[in-house]
Amino acid sequence: MVDIPKPSAWIELLSRAAHPGLMDAATDPDLLIVLILANLMSDRLWHIRDQILSRVDPTGRDLAPNSQVTHEMLEYIDRHFTHDFPMGTADRVGLLNLQDERDRLGAEPVDRIKAQLWRHVTRRRSDGLLTPALDIFPVLERDQLPLYIYNTIDGLHAM
Repeated sequence: MVDIPKPSAWIELLSRAAHPGLMDAATDPDLLIVLILANLMSDRLWHIRDQILSRVDPTGRDLAPNSQVTHEMLEYIDRHFTHDFPMGTADRVGLLNLQDERDRLGAEPVDRIKAQLWRHVTRRRSDGLLTPALDIFPVLERDQLPLYIYNTIDGLHAM
């Protein structure tokens, strides 16, 4: 007999799979497989790929890291998307309350991820690489994080 989750648990699982946040991805990395598969099934992504290949390598065989195809793909990403910094994300999207995440996912994984982020930012600070846009200490001290959501190419285009 198949154990079917209660509707609220099922909706939570589908929501996490369709739109995983940082804590979801960190506590259940398999959720990112859903995004990879969704991207692989995206007509938009294959259309972009075909456009790039038709311009630089119709055979599609030259995918080395320094190839013209790879360069064109990175150029496409740079032209159409912006890599956001943590505090820019916080300003635009909002903040995640870590106590709410503890209630939802349990204290251990949330506190472990917070400690990892704290160590990473501390190391950046000691190396002289911590700019204001990367400095999440003020929000970590308030038990918050910038609200990161992972998305598909189609979701990004829609935004």
